[in-house]
Amino acid sequence: MSIIEQCVWSEAAAVLLSSCILLPPLGNTTEEELVLKYLLPHVEFVSKCRHSIEQRMRDRRMARMKPWPLFEGGFNKEKALIYAKFSIVHAHNGRWEEAKRLQTAVRDVTLQFLGLEHASTRRITLALSHTVQMLAEVDYAAELTKEVHNACNAHLGDQNHETLTTKCALGEIRYQQGRHSESKELLEKAVIGLTELFGSLHQDTLNAVDYLGRTLAIFYTEKSLSRARELHLQAVNGMRAVRGRHHLRTLEACENLCATAVKSGNLNHLKEAKDMMDEVVAVRKEKLGKEHGLTLLSMVNLSCVKSGLGDLEGAEGLLQRALEIAERDLGRDHHACLWGRYLLGKIWMKQKKWGKVEPFMVDVTHRQMRMLQGLGRHHPDRLDGLIDLATVYHALGKFEDRDRVAHEALEGFGKIHGSEHPIARRLKADMKIWEDEENTETEEVIRS
Repeated sequence: MSIIEQCVWSEAAAVLLSSCILLPPLGNTTEEELVLKYLLPHVEFVSKCRHSIEQRMRDRRMARMKPWPLFEGGFNKEKALIYAKFSIVHAHNGRWEEAKRLQTAVRDVTLQFLGLEHASTRRITLALSHTVQMLAEVDYAAELTKEVHNACNAHLGDQNHETLTTKCALGEIRYQQGRHSESKELLEKAVIGLTELFGSLHQDTLNAVDYLGRTLAIFYTEKSLSRARELHLQAVNGMRAVRGRHHLRTLEACENLCATAVKSGNLNHLKEAKDMMDEVVAVRKEKLGKEHGLTLLSMVNLSCVKSGLGDLEGAEGLLQRALEIAERDLGRDHHACLWGRYLLGKIWMKQKKWGKVEPFMVDVTHRQMRMLQGLGRHHPDRLDGLIDLATVYHALGKFEDRDRVAHEALEGFGKIHGSEHPIARRLKADMKIWEDEENTETEEVIRS
């Protein structure tokens, strides 16, 4: 074929492939999730061919017209649609960088010519927000979602369907930033509004219910954990009815329910969570592949359940396998990898491997201070790490280091919570016990 014929056929192939991909909220069934997996190699091949053809055509024009400037063809509506659909395939299969590149190109042109008041610009902006969130660019994701939320409020009103779903998305990102009180407020409003519009079994209502449960669980009170479990059960049962048992979003709701069981420590709930997480891991491996980010996340959450049930060796092995792949693909400083390393340190603490865990947890908390977005050094993930590091220092007899990191953790909790957090109260109780132990030891030394 001539290069012109190749160009025509590659464009035809791209159009044909894109016609197989539905834009959200369509294309959201379990069967269509499988289509996105099978389309990936075809999308990658066609994209590679198109890029090669465009480069060769550009080189030829430059060779013929060296003295003159080169004007490229426009980024038209049809090309933007293909980019947007191809980005869905890449994002579904964990190719976040490529999805970000395509979505950024589409957003730039829609923002320039249509503005945020147009629904297409808002949709691609939210898609980009989710993608960069997966790349640990949480602050950028929050900025994008906040822009869409403001535009929806201004043009559609506070109780519009799109406004409420965007409020839910913003609440989810605030959770990732560690801004839990703000997340709770946003998600409660989203749940109320969506329930009034569509009822309790609509998929958008169930999304908001599930994310609200996850946020409530992080407050660690008996009441909040009980309410979180109720919400997660509602979300799981509703999503199984609406989307199907093995839909990816249903699996995420199951995962959130199991995470709440880990936080509560209820043995019966943990036993149920073990069976549920085994299923989540197996289905994700089959649907997404063994090295997909969501598969690795489910392995981490299964390790948490195993640890809660006392299977420390099983939890350690599972977590180490997931971390090895995640750090290779995402980088050691990705927030998910830092969280996984923190959990591995907690397992070593339960095994009383104090000498091994000390430098490990010091490294994790230092990286968290530099890399976590949102609240930064006062992010709840880092405060949890500091509390465990204080316990490690106490076990090793390094009391000055213990007090230093314990007071830093308390300072952080004081800045991010209006009322005293249960974890902060527990830390203060531990510090009192440590102080009493030291006083007792001192008195015994004096007597002897």
